Amino acid sequence: MNRTIPELARLITIALAVPATMVMWYKDYHADAIVFLLTAVWAIASFLVLELLVKSALLVPGTKRNTKRILLLVLAKFSLYGVALWAMFARQLPPYPCIAGFSLLMVSIVTAGLVSGRNLQSIKSIGQDEDD
Repeated sequence: MNRTIPELARLITIALAVPATMVMWYKDYHADAIVFLLTAVWAIASFLVLELLVKSALLVPGTKRNTKRILLLVLAKFSLYGVALWAMFARQLPPYPCIAGFSLLMVSIVTAGLVSGRNLQSIKSIGQDEDD
């Protein structure tokens, strides 16, 4: 399967978040389990909106931009940031599951980049001159 790095990162995040949530639930950390899963889902949604925003805004020269779509994506991104700021400043949610849920996506992005073989050729060519 040829998946992009963002797609692979989302799948890895879900594949790790669901079992971790089930373990936390089983160990009677119900609130932490829910917050962890919701934060992981929030991180996936935020990353997806960012990906769509970049794809919509960065186009080949001469291609017409869909400004309405870009504005809606910016609004969605700010809405997701608003939820995160509320969660951080309202102190209604336990902080450690929030940190773990968000960090899970970061680890998944790095893992997806390492697992994906698409960049191996460009990594090998770093430091080599065109004349070699």
